[in-house]
Amino acid sequence: SVPPDSIVASYRSLVASLTAPSSPSSSSSSFSSRHVDPQPPRRPVLAVHCVSGIGRAAVLVAVGLIDGGMEAEAAVELIRSKRRGALNRNQLRWLLDKDGLRRLKKPKQGLLSRMFKK
Repeated sequence: SVPPDSIVASYRSLVASLTAPSSPSSSSSSFSSRHVDPQPPRRPVLAVHCVSGIGRAAVLVAVGLIDGGMEAEAAVELIRSKRRGALNRNQLRWLLDKDGLRRLKKPKQGLLSRMFKK
């Protein structure tokens, strides 16, 4: 089945909170740069799982990819290349239909594109 709108909205909110730009920490300014090894910025990690990982979890992953700027068809192909049998007919219809996923308000910036930005 397709996750309810409230679940999709909560998921989008969670991803947005993980990808929100953070302000520099004031505590790090108390150390001299020669005493602290610079660390590359860490990218957030988000795990999505349902009972078998081929239904609702795959839909949420597709939502994130689409919100990140990927075409719906490409998102479906990528997911299916990693998880055979993912996404049933109703889920595909919902993801590809303009009255399905696209009727929900999308964030202004792609969530996953911010999450995986180099």
